[in-house]
Amino acid sequence: MLNTKSAVRSFAIVVRAEPYQQVTRPADTIVLEVPAGGQTTAANCEFLKGGYTPVGYQFQPIDTGAGYPPQIVQMYNARRIATLAGAEGSDNFHTGDEWFNSVVVSAKRQKKFTDVILHQAVSATEYFEAARVKALQPLMQ
Repeated sequence: MLNTKSAVRSFAIVVRAEPYQQVTRPADTIVLEVPAGGQTTAANCEFLKGGYTPVGYQFQPIDTGAGYPPQIVQMYNARRIATLAGAEGSDNFHTGDEWFNSVVVSAKRQKKFTDVILHQAVSATEYFEAARVKALQPLMQ
């Protein structure tokens, strides 16, 4: 529970529920809205329209209980979201895919996820995110 007082007359908070940590532009889905003092005021935020999936699309679930580190799960998720955004032809996607393949090959060869492999997974996720944002840039207009 948070108990606080402030001299400011208004306060806003945006709660994001994003599919992976490296998201740089949130999607246009609001997951929590609490009007202060019963008054609703317009917020000015730049959201990415249609940021993750086409309307009505159902993701196949990723097995998060398989013991994979979060960096690996987020890398897989970022790759499929960038693919859905149509980002496969971009340089960022190709670089992310190179990191992705390196992670998969290295993890199979070493039979474990080292810190180096996990850092590579984060890099892949960042490239996939950059590709997704660029592919969806026309929707920001």
